Amino acid sequence: MVGHDDQRAPLHYSCRTVTAAPTEMNPMQQAVVDALGKSPDWSPLPRNVVEDVRTHLNEQLADIAARFSKEDPLWVSKRLLTTIHGCEAHHVASKNSFEWTPAVSESSARYEMFGGAIVLGTKADLTLGTADQKVIIDVKSGGLHASHREDLRFYALVEALRSGMAPRRLATYSLAAARADVEDVSEGVLQAAVRRVVHGVRTIVAVELDGREPTKRPAVHCRWCPLRESCVEGAAFLSREPLDEDDEI
Repeated sequence: MVGHDDQRAPLHYSCRTVTAAPTEMNPMQQAVVDALGKSPDWSPLPRNVVEDVRTHLNEQLADIAARFSKEDPLWVSKRLLTTIHGCEAHHVASKNSFEWTPAVSESSARYEMFGGAIVLGTKADLTLGTADQKVIIDVKSGGLHASHREDLRFYALVEALRSGMAPRRLATYSLAAARADVEDVSEGVLQAAVRRVVHGVRTIVAVELDGREPTKRPAVHCRWCPLRESCVEGAAFLSREPLDEDDEI
């Protein structure tokens, strides 16, 4: 037993901070950082640019909004814009074969116009950063195509309208190519997205509500189009080998 008069030597503890050397990134990791990183001289788009875009979009769709309502709205998604700007006949034929109920209900960004008569909705694969410097990323298993950039411009437009602040950068990353196609968000990018939305919505109204004959534009979607057995143009396209992929970037 240790008595009360037992004198023990005091215990002394010490610690030291060990700073690990930074891990060197491999070339692929470095390429991603370079593609998505923020440059020192970057500054966000002024809010008045976003408000001008909002005003312009509203003016361009005001006459069409009356054709829809909050109870029966027009849902504008990436897929809808892609199909209507591709082959209109394919768009009409496949309209009821793939629909969300309600449409685009899981969107990560959503913007309602005209009291909910027209709704723009997106669902990005990945977003990084806060609203004033957000990077929106779409991941593709295949190659990179020009249409992917148009998709992300639509994402940028919806995010800007929803939050009042434009995202900083857009990136489509191809797993097959192991590289990213990157675009900074500018006023021109947002205005290009507005033009595409307006033209797409007006075309939808023309072919779906007003009965205009849809045009045909054969492309890769002919492989799974409901009209592939009866469409002469589609059959001619599919007979070619290899299939054209001339929009790859």
